[in-house]
Amino acid sequence: MSYTGPGPFPGVEEDLRMSEEDEQANDTWPCLSHSAGQRQLPALVVPGMPSTPRSGCDPHAVSASKRSMDDVLNSSGELQTPVSKASRLKEGNSDQCSDSRDTDPPLPMPLPSRPPPSRPPPSLPAFAPRGEYLKLMFEDNPSVDVKLRWLAEVNRAFHLERDLAEVKMSAVTSRFVYISRVRLDVVGSAMNGDFLALTLTPQDSPDRTRKLPTYLVTRYPVGVDPSLSKELDGVYSARRFHQDGKPISRIVVTWTDTDPPPSSFPFSFLPSLPPCEFRLLHNDKPSCFKCWGIGHISRYCSGLERCAWCAGGHDSRTCPHRAPPPPSPATGDHTPPPVDTTHWRCPRCQEPGVSVWHGCARRKAAVPSTPAPPPPPPLSLAATPLVPPASPSPQVQALRIAVDKLMTRCASLESRLDAIDARLTSVATSQANTQVTIDTLAESQKVLISAVTLLTEKLDSFASRFEDSSARAGPSPKPPGLAASFSTFGSRYKKHTVR
Repeated sequence: MSYTGPGPFPGVEEDLRMSEEDEQANDTWPCLSHSAGQRQLPALVVPGMPSTPRSGCDPHAVSASKRSMDDVLNSSGELQTPVSKASRLKEGNSDQCSDSRDTDPPLPMPLPSRPPPSRPPPSLPAFAPRGEYLKLMFEDNPSVDVKLRWLAEVNRAFHLERDLAEVKMSAVTSRFVYISRVRLDVVGSAMNGDFLALTLTPQDSPDRTRKLPTYLVTRYPVGVDPSLSKELDGVYSARRFHQDGKPISRIVVTWTDTDPPPSSFPFSFLPSLPPCEFRLLHNDKPSCFKCWGIGHISRYCSGLERCAWCAGGHDSRTCPHRAPPPPSPATGDHTPPPVDTTHWRCPRCQEPGVSVWHGCARRKAAVPSTPAPPPPPPLSLAATPLVPPASPSPQVQALRIAVDKLMTRCASLESRLDAIDARLTSVATSQANTQVTIDTLAESQKVLISAVTLLTEKLDSFASRFEDSSARAGPSPKPPGLAASFSTFGSRYKKHTVR
């Protein structure tokens, strides 16, 4: 199996030397097991102060004197911590109560030389994380009563549970509302103004500045400028890594790209050297060099000591299975000796054959290897399909019914207007046909009048000719009433023409 420890061994030694100061603190403040820390500690005896003997048997004294087997034992098998000594003294007092035998007075326990270290208060969780809640704002900044009514309407319409906290407001006087990103129906109704006609606008800021990850670049020569590493796209800045006040062949780069850098990259200005390796710098959470846990340091560690190489209960610097140091450059031997990893075991994940520096799953779970993705962009009604609410509010339902009635009435009016328009069109067509018929009758009447006029003229000329011929031939007996009939017919025809 290949060697999976850290690259340069002096770096490991330097990390281990950081925990040497903890021995002094552990001498002053002894380590307690987890079970012992939950029990009541015995009273301290201050030198120069009279100690009041106990009267009567205390039933809790025997239970308080019981210790777990995890406590530190000396060579004789006795407990050597001051707390354990006080427990044994307390146990002697309890035996005195039960057996009525004389025992030696309790020995005074020296007070610590310095006050206990103060721990920073735990940080409170975020009120509304950006990745889980969408920030909305009231447009007109309504009053407090209106906001309370709006919240009541939203809770009643969507049957929101108070424990889930899907709709939040930091204060009733605030203009901002935080709605869970999974409740798109609530977000859509709030943006549409379905409740009390109050419209909310999104106030998300996806381009908000975020912490950029840093990566450790190894095999980078000391004499090369770190800024030349910007040849790789995504490197924003670079600085040299120093150890004991001297620069070493490592640099720290700040990465700006969303995708992580490659595991190794051959720079063009280092043609004769192997590619430089990129490793995420785990500097977000501290690591303990005693139990190798994450989130605390060895100074305040109450756990058991674990070895970084074999996960045993001893110091990592005294492990017989630790990796041998690399050969010195003076020997000229650049081939490292073979490493026996059969006894190795990770103290975090208990994986055999590897040390604590192999990058186990527990380390990755505690400190994410990739930066958190940016929050989603603000929601838009055109891009995001909104799910209609299951049970709308009474006001929304009444508005929808009124709108449906108006739409039905408008449709009926449109149909009636279309019928009236069609009827008017048919009337106009019939009027046009009637006008054409009247014009045709007038033309035919004019033709008939002209024909009658021509016939009358011909009859008049014929009558005049007949009279002339009869006058030349002499008087001849006319039948009575013939001339009168012709003259009467002509006068009647003229009167009809005039009419």
